[in-house]
Amino acid sequence: MPLRIDLACGKKKEADCLGLDRARLPGVDIVCDLDRGIPLADNCVDEAVCCWFYEHCQDVVKLTEEIHRVLKPGGRLVIKVPYYAHYQAFNDPTNKHFFAYDTFTYFTDGNEYNFYTTARFEIVRRFLGCNSGFYPLRRLINFLANRWPRFYEEYLNKFLRANSMRIELRKK
Repeated sequence: MPLRIDLACGKKKEADCLGLDRARLPGVDIVCDLDRGIPLADNCVDEAVCCWFYEHCQDVVKLTEEIHRVLKPGGRLVIKVPYYAHYQAFNDPTNKHFFAYDTFTYFTDGNEYNFYTTARFEIVRRFLGCNSGFYPLRRLINFLANRWPRFYEEYLNKFLRANSMRIELRKK
């Protein structure tokens, strides 16, 4: 059976996942400080889910390297984070990091600054999302942000704001 983990799952652990969190809550299977590492063996995880935690972690590169360590070759990492241009990304005083469309290209072969880490992933898909507000406007934002993401970030996100980003990576 594939091993799926939900990092910083809190009270809302993904189905069929082993839940890891620093708080002892219902659904948490392993209590640990993810900023200090993931207490699992190398290359043992098929999929890691990390929803609404990356923005709170101490070090994005170290966390990503640690997830890379526990993922099997070809393993998936699914990340959900607040989108940097939305005001809600800055409302939470515990948010330490902010994420744009190309943030995770840092961990790909094609990035010119990837020499700071050996963790390598392939980007499978990215989705900039707006899930609040007037429905026709949400649809327009989702269409524009994902059809032309760089144009959207450069020119449109100041007026039509996505509020979240979902990234799926595959370990190389």
